[in-house]
Amino acid sequence: MEEKLRLIATFDGWEEFRNMTGSGTHWSKRGYLYTYESVTSLKYHTDWKLLMPVIEKLVRIKVPEFQTEFDTFYLRTFGMMNMEYKYMVRFNCMPLHESEYLIVATFNAVVELIHSINVNDYPKVTVNPNDLPF
Repeated sequence: MEEKLRLIATFDGWEEFRNMTGSGTHWSKRGYLYTYESVTSLKYHTDWKLLMPVIEKLVRIKVPEFQTEFDTFYLRTFGMMNMEYKYMVRFNCMPLHESEYLIVATFNAVVELIHSINVNDYPKVTVNPNDLPF
């Protein structure tokens, strides 16, 4: 789980720094007043307020194989239930993820998408937290 959280946190702009005492590390993000002692404190897998801004960044990224402005990694399937009453989530051009919990299926889809793209090939996409409705 820690590796998945680290992947999302890095994509989301969090950075790991050594404490001034050298006794450990903390995670910090430009523009935020708080820091976290561990990447596991960033609860992307259970907190929609953390996960949704990441999704907003991902859906703005264009799929490299396509040329039109509308071919992005938008959410193709979100929240539909299959015959086994599991939630389904899929980004455009990516595999389907299923789970009994919507946030778990979404988290796994986000991890796979971030893992599959080379983040360095894409321009920085930022979401101002003040623009969010919550």
